[in-house]
Amino acid sequence: MTSQAKESSNKADKYYYPGKERITNVQRLVRILKKYCEPYKKDGDNPTQSCGSPHNLGGFYFRGQDNLGDDLLPSIAWPNHYEHAGKVIKQFTREQERDLLHRFRRRSYFHDGRILSDWEALFLARHHGLPTRLLDWTSNPLIALYWACLRKFDKDGAVWAFKRRLEEHNDLNVFCGKVIKDYEFAGRCKFPIKGVKVIYPFHISGRITSQAGIFTIQEDPWKPLQEYAPTNYRHKDFDILCIRRWRVPRDSKMDILEELNNYYGIDHQTLHPDLDGLSKGIWQIEVMRQGKEDPLLLVNKVIKSARKDKSKYAKVNVKALKDARSDVWAKVKELESSRQKLLKALEKEKKNIQAIKP
Repeated sequence: MTSQAKESSNKADKYYYPGKERITNVQRLVRILKKYCEPYKKDGDNPTQSCGSPHNLGGFYFRGQDNLGDDLLPSIAWPNHYEHAGKVIKQFTREQERDLLHRFRRRSYFHDGRILSDWEALFLARHHGLPTRLLDWTSNPLIALYWACLRKFDKDGAVWAFKRRLEEHNDLNVFCGKVIKDYEFAGRCKFPIKGVKVIYPFHISGRITSQAGIFTIQEDPWKPLQEYAPTNYRHKDFDILCIRRWRVPRDSKMDILEELNNYYGIDHQTLHPDLDGLSKGIWQIEVMRQGKEDPLLLVNKVIKSARKDKSKYAKVNVKALKDARSDVWAKVKELESSRQKLLKALEKEKKNIQAIKP
C-alpha cells in the first residue's frame, strides 16, 4: 500500500480529523468537498462498499463557526456566553437546562393555547434563542461557510462537517416518542438520549427551510461532539460516522461574505425570510457595498474578545492592543490635522488667484 493510500485509510478510520486545507473562497470549498466527500459516499457499516444515498453529498452535513478554537457544543453548554446586567453564567448546568425548558413550556401556553410536546418545545425554544442541547447543522455547505465568516474578523473561522450513517431505520421520529422521560418531581428529570442522534425537525419557521437546517442531539451536551468515541455505543445509538473540520482564514472572511452575497445570493435576508431578517439584511448589504474599513473598530473588537480570555497571554495582548489603538488614533488625528492644513492652504491659494484676476 502506498503512503498516500495509507493516509487516506487512516483518515477514513478516524472519527474526527481536522483537514489541513484552508478555505479562502467558495471555489476552494467546492474543491475540498469533492476531495473529501466523494470517497466517503460509503455505507457506515462497510466503508469499502459504495452505495446510493438519499442524502445530500452522500450524507454530509455542515456547520460554520466564526472561531476555529471553539468546540462543537450546543448552546446550553457555551461557556461564558450568556451575559446580562453585568453578570455572566459561566456555563448552564443540567438543572438549569431542565428549568429553562420547563419554564418555556409553561409560559408559551398563552401563545399556542396548548402545552407543547417535547420536540416542539425544543425546536421553538432553539429558534427563539433559548439555550438547548440541540446543535444546528445544514445540508448546504455555502450556508455553513457564511456563518463561519460572519463575525470575529480577528479570528480564523471553521467549517465543520459530519457524515451520517446512511441507513435510516434507527432515525428518531419527531412526531412521536419523548425527549424527556415523564417525571413527577424535578429531580427525576432525565433525557433518555444515548450517544448522538441526527434530528430532522418539522419546519416550525421559514428559517429552518431557507437554511436547510437539521440538528444533532447528544447524550452529554457539555462534552464536545468531536470528542465522542462511536465504538463506545451501540450502532443504533450513534448516527455519525465521521467528523471533519477546515480552517477559514480571518483575512478571507470579508471577501467570502461579498462573494456569497454577489454570486450565490446568501446573506442575512435570504437566510432569515421574515421582516426582521429583511430589515437587517438590507442595511448589512448597504454597509458591505458602501462602507469604509475602520481599523479602530477592528482593534476595539479584538480588545473586547481578548478581555473574555482570562489567560496571561490574553492580558498581555490587551495592553499591546490598547497601545496599538492609541497609536492608530494618534495617526488618525495627525492625518486629520494634515487634511485641515491642506484645506486651509488650498482656500488661501484660491483667494490669491481671485485677487490677481483682472
